[in-house]
Amino acid sequence: MIAVCAGFSSCGDEELEEFQLDEMYSTGDSFSTYGLNIKDYECRGSFYFGNINHFSGLKNNHLWISSYDRTTKEKLWEWTDSRTFDKKRTVHVGYGEYKDIEISSITTYGACAKNNIFVASVGYGGESYGEYNILFKTATGNLKEIRNEYPAYITDWYKESVFVGNCCYNDLGDTIYVSQVNNGAVSGTPISYEETIIVSDYQQQLTASRINYKTYKSVWNTEYRLPFEIFPDTKKEYVLLDNSTNIWKYKLDLLYYDGTKKDYTFYLNIENGTISETQNVSPIVGSWVYITDEGYKEIITFYSDNTGRWESVNIHDNTFNLDPFTYTMDDKEDKFIIDFGDNSPETYYYNISDNKMKLMYEDGHVELYTKQ
Repeated sequence: MIAVCAGFSSCGDEELEEFQLDEMYSTGDSFSTYGLNIKDYECRGSFYFGNINHFSGLKNNHLWISSYDRTTKEKLWEWTDSRTFDKKRTVHVGYGEYKDIEISSITTYGACAKNNIFVASVGYGGESYGEYNILFKTATGNLKEIRNEYPAYITDWYKESVFVGNCCYNDLGDTIYVSQVNNGAVSGTPISYEETIIVSDYQQQLTASRINYKTYKSVWNTEYRLPFEIFPDTKKEYVLLDNSTNIWKYKLDLLYYDGTKKDYTFYLNIENGTISETQNVSPIVGSWVYITDEGYKEIITFYSDNTGRWESVNIHDNTFNLDPFTYTMDDKEDKFIIDFGDNSPETYYYNISDNKMKLMYEDGHVELYTKQ
């Protein structure tokens, strides 16, 4: 929805000095907020996604797109098509019939500019008609225009690639792969074309995941109990400080409602999902899963504070039993001792390799667990 507003400026009885129109958009910011004059553009559109606002329209009969940071109001990129834009279209309305229409609005739903490429997801509308297109200025300078079935969101991705909706493209506009991920749900820090690391929190626990978007499966998921409370109204920001090795360093900045500030530094091993307050941590920390022949899922979770929980889930009726425990490590013999609080500690021997843990009981029984 667009609302048109008029602004007047005069001084005493003098004649009208200024007349300025502006438009308010239900899904985007106004042009004037960023110093843009709507009189310079036709078929205007404004749309924001996250902290970026995309403006679009026709400037001197050429398609024009410009994106801004909503916080700093800084221009991120601007692109003008060299081709003259034809507003008049003949479109198929069904049953072999065609209709002449005129484009009256242009909306950009996402855009990305990097490494000599420019990608934009653009919608054209007019007279009850709408179409969606992906504009792709490739690394070789060619301009591809790809029809799309929906308004796709765009995410800057690994190296020269971009995600457009659920499709990963290279810098030539060719498809690398199509994912099952929802439009606009791509997130995290990519470590390859296919995989990403995502860090967040849920119910007082720090959560981390390594997701493969090509297969749309988790490589591992980790939960880590935070040593402080996070309330629903707490403002949070995760900052990646160092990812030069396979152990990434993060800082969590917190701002509480009463103005209290807190920061918390932690380390994440992206190979196995281990989270700790120090770089040196046992590889056993995290959640491990084993499914028995009887249909039970055994989930053992080790926390870095030497506590944990053992959960047995019946996968047929979803009933479960949960037992908290404390544990001590004996790295010299590759074993740990679990105490469920019943004064009967149990010793287990283990061997970890490639996110697999071979667990041997004292009676010689062996189970193979997989890191979540």
